[in-house]
Amino acid sequence: AAGDDLAALRPERLWREMSLALAEEQPWRFFEVLHRCGALARLIPELEQGLGDGGSAHRDTGLPVPLAALRRAAEAGVEPELCFAVLFQGVLEIAELEGFCHRLRGERGHCDLLADLVCFGPQLQSPSGPEAQLELLEQTRALTDPTRFRRLLRAAELAWPQAAQGLNGLARARELAAAVSGRALAVAGLRGPELGRALRQERLAALSEGYDGG
Repeated sequence: AAGDDLAALRPERLWREMSLALAEEQPWRFFEVLHRCGALARLIPELEQGLGDGGSAHRDTGLPVPLAALRRAAEAGVEPELCFAVLFQGVLEIAELEGFCHRLRGERGHCDLLADLVCFGPQLQSPSGPEAQLELLEQTRALTDPTRFRRLLRAAELAWPQAAQGLNGLARARELAAAVSGRALAVAGLRGPELGRALRQERLAALSEGYDGG
């Protein structure tokens, strides 16, 4: 009977209940309960698989790594979108993202942040030089959508605390690159692709000058 009830549970209802849980003070309890009663395997099998590895318990909390990350985000007081992204980034591959969010009927903001965190996770976790920093800023549209980029960095900081120094370096790189204006180059007569190339070189020079090796 319980299996029939789970089968009849509409994705919209699951998303609503999960969204409410992510806004609570201890959202990881919601997923613990689903896991213990066997419902998580039916409802969110990707997370069930992530919780099922007994060797992945967090050393400080004793929680499975995904729930430990969620607890860290919740205790930092961030909004549910960041909690959602931090929870699921470690249990999904890039190829699974679209199907996962469609199946859960996930909200756009939640899913966009999760996708950014999964797609750019390797670069965000590894300290990089000015050229790689500028490429990441371009790929994440950090210069045209700074709010989204700041949210991505905050989610990454909560997902991977050990990467804090490199993330701070990216935040600094974004400020340095944003301070470079193409106005003077345009006044000098540069246009189109030529202007874009020159602007990129100016930004790279600014990042190289301000790079501290972090």
